[in-house]
Amino acid sequence: MASRNPEKGHKAIQQLRESNLDVSFVSIDVDNQESIRQASTTVNERIDQ
Repeated sequence: MASRNPEKGHKAIQQLRESNLDVSFVSIDVDNQESIRQASTTVNERIDQ
């Protein structure tokens, strides 16, 4: 799951995990190119694990 607001994102992740869903959080601001690059890198690293 991705969100600009880490606090809200982590709260949503907790709720989803309580429903036994396997989810993780990535912070992203789609108006910021560097944020997009960082999120992409993070997702790719997690996929490779």
